[in-house]
Amino acid sequence: MASPPMDMTWSGSHIRWGQPFRLRHVTTGKYLSLIEDKSLLLMDKEKADVKSTAFCIRSSKEKLDPGVKKEVDGMGVPDIKYGDSVCYIQHVDTSLWLTYQTVDAKCARMGGVQRKAIMHHEGHMDDGLTLSRSQHEESRSARVIRSTVFLFNLFIR
Repeated sequence: MASPPMDMTWSGSHIRWGQPFRLRHVTTGKYLSLIEDKSLLLMDKEKADVKSTAFCIRSSKEKLDPGVKKEVDGMGVPDIKYGDSVCYIQHVDTSLWLTYQTVDAKCARMGGVQRKAIMHHEGHMDDGLTLSRSQHEESRSARVIRSTVFLFNLFIR
């Protein structure tokens, strides 16, 4: 049996800068999707196509060439490190950035304001995220919740 090519990435493996991925909500099984009006929606897996659900992680909003791997000041090729690397999420097809919608200052002073996630061509300075890896038990619990919700929904229908 022939071995797979070295550049092939398997499902569930570590992710690299610029590598396309689909973000799936663990408990509902829905995918984050960019719809036609440039808003975000959690989409059922049957309706989620790759074009609308493909995102990638970038190390900054200035660097847009994922193919070039070079050493940074002799420190080696940069990696995404869980809990340490600041990441920016970009939609692959449209090149829009994951950011948040600004709120009116008067509304913000009144408290209880939640920011809405949107896609934008620029975004904000504080759009950076850090990634963390869930424990095996947490992931398993989420899968049990998802399958239980699915079963209850079938029962209710």
